[in-house]
Amino acid sequence: GRYLNNSSSILKTATQKIYKDYYKGKIATIIETYEFGFDRPTNIQKIYYDRVNTTLGANRTAKVIENWIEIGNFLYQQSMQYVYRMEDNVVVDPETGRKEKKTTTIIETYEGDFTTASGYFLSQIEKIYAIEHDGKIIRVSAFYDPSLLTEPISIQLKHKEIRDNRVITVVDTYEAGVKTSTQKIWKEIVRDAINPLTGEPQGVKLVTRIENYELDILVSTQQIWRHKEKIAGEERIVTYTVTLAFGRND
Repeated sequence: GRYLNNSSSILKTATQKIYKDYYKGKIATIIETYEFGFDRPTNIQKIYYDRVNTTLGANRTAKVIENWIEIGNFLYQQSMQYVYRMEDNVVVDPETGRKEKKTTTIIETYEGDFTTASGYFLSQIEKIYAIEHDGKIIRVSAFYDPSLLTEPISIQLKHKEIRDNRVITVVDTYEAGVKTSTQKIWKEIVRDAINPLTGEPQGVKLVTRIENYELDILVSTQQIWRHKEKIAGEERIVTYTVTLAFGRND
């Protein structure tokens, strides 16, 4: 399981069940993730290697990741990803657009109807690599629209920092050479979560907190958590997102 340091104690935030199984004639790794307080998996991944036709790397062996969720008593495939590595000319300075050759992890994401061969489509390409930026080694994620593969539509620079004994993930987003936003993200345990629509207590929850900045000014905060409840007589996992403009809650 994953654990979160919440100042005074160590609390379990999620459990993963990982096992091998035969799937589509191959040995696959199956990962079932159970988030804090849930007895049904919140997501399931089926991972295996196969020779596939990729968009950037032609026909090659790639890691295939199928992402599934439960809807009621049914499994639904949300997406499929091809993951592989190659040398590529990528942006190393998001402000000037300067490029260099880097060993890059490519993630091609496909969405749609996976029950037919022609039912799904390429929705995004992500290139992941490392650069030195402001004296630190930074992980870069460059995102490409399938119709605009020559230049990224956005670039994210990610690093971690310590604040109030918490590990904070900092994400700077650039578009067309301009830093458009910064996010600071962390998780914590809230012992008295409240349904924001009804005011009913929901008990102990793992909450993701996000601070959103533009031009280094805090413009909003977000609180995100999940809760199991019945909708139309069936159990559902509901995601609540509460956004507070300018960091205010009044």
